[in-house]
Amino acid sequence: MNDLTKHFIAGAAIGIFMVMLGIALFGKYLPDWYAGIAFVMPLIIGTMKEAYDYVSGDGTAEVADITFTWTGGMLPVFLWKLIENFI
Repeated sequence: MNDLTKHFIAGAAIGIFMVMLGIALFGKYLPDWYAGIAFVMPLIIGTMKEAYDYVSGDGTAEVADITFTWTGGMLPVFLWKLIENFI
């Protein structure tokens, strides 16, 4: 499996976790401020992981890895907000 695919899947897992947490806390409709936090969380986690790779030397820090983690994390939140608006 490609490294960028792994980052996308990890980001999607973060996004799904954030949506499920939001549903548990707020019910079916997520507040917009929470959706904003859920959008930013994969970016923060992806950046922290790449910073760790850079500092520790365990891996290669790449901007593409951050981008794919963030994109994968935004997808579930975006889809849930889209579903919210049409149901």
